[in-house]
Amino acid sequence: MKRRGDGVTVALASIVERRCLCFGLHESQGIWEQSTHVCLDKPEFDEDVVVSSLKGIELGALKPKEKVSKKFFIKSLQTGNRTIHAKVTYTVDVQASNKNITCTCQNEETITLSTVTPFDVSFKLLSMKFETIEAVQTDELFLLMPELNCTSPWPIQLESSAIDLSAFVKTADEEIVSQLTGVCLKKFESASECICLNPLSCIQPTISLGSYTVHWKRKRDDFLDLPYVSTSVPLPTVKIEHIPMSVELRLSAFGSVKTLLPIVYRLHNKTPYPQEMEVTMEASDTFMFSGNKQIHFRILPGSDYLLTYNLFPLVSGHLMLPRIHVNMLRYPGTMDSIMQKMLPTHIFIKPLGKSLIIPA
Repeated sequence: MKRRGDGVTVALASIVERRCLCFGLHESQGIWEQSTHVCLDKPEFDEDVVVSSLKGIELGALKPKEKVSKKFFIKSLQTGNRTIHAKVTYTVDVQASNKNITCTCQNEETITLSTVTPFDVSFKLLSMKFETIEAVQTDELFLLMPELNCTSPWPIQLESSAIDLSAFVKTADEEIVSQLTGVCLKKFESASECICLNPLSCIQPTISLGSYTVHWKRKRDDFLDLPYVSTSVPLPTVKIEHIPMSVELRLSAFGSVKTLLPIVYRLHNKTPYPQEMEVTMEASDTFMFSGNKQIHFRILPGSDYLLTYNLFPLVSGHLMLPRIHVNMLRYPGTMDSIMQKMLPTHIFIKPLGKSLIIPA
């Protein structure tokens, strides 16, 4: 009996009877019994029933030097080394002293399979400015960036990915399309995607985001089409901060030198109480602006307040915006640093184009 490729080949030198093949996890490997799937001919596994060994496989009639091959598929649910055995039991009629003697024989081969992780998954939490954050704010969008690093010695094909969120967070878009569909990774290569999430109001100081699932398979160049399998990992648990005020800046993606650039700050009161606010706009060497440099106002519960400024860029380049400072009289000195994390800090200003003058 020989191992050849992904199957088991049996070659016999004489006519035998009652041929029977057993294949699967070795009897001494009971620790892996619930994490090793074995099937015959086709890679079809029952997710509800774990079959770690197949017995009583009939090989049919075999003539001398005839061969028969069986193809098996193994799926390991945990990493580690496993001992797989293939055992053929058969009877042979032997002539001895003019008598027929039936001999029962066995031939066994064992192989050791080493199961490794196909990839490592890490997660990054980023603000909408792509800055690393340690905590998220209620009802404020943030970015989750899963990154897959391939550790498999063979290429892996990614079919798709999915995210199963907890009740305390939702996606910013109604439908999430996997950004990893069709990606093939070799060892040491990596792939990532970006998902925008919105944490909901809750009383817990920390929340679990849910789980992340990747559908993948080992890529093969032959005709054999293996099924995709799923690997799920838990998403990180994050701290959630409950802030009384949020701020949003509405502005163009870019501006032009000496061209009016209107911007609008929208402040939203999340509390059930009216809030007294003080806002100060810093002067800038790269922008002139019109609007209130310092203003005091009140925002009603659940309401918005809009602050409109007109910027006039003086130079071109990647410029820092004039900085705005927000102070809540109910929480003095606590909100400005939080507000700064929500606001973009720079904008690109295009230079003036050269005019083409055609002589008369």
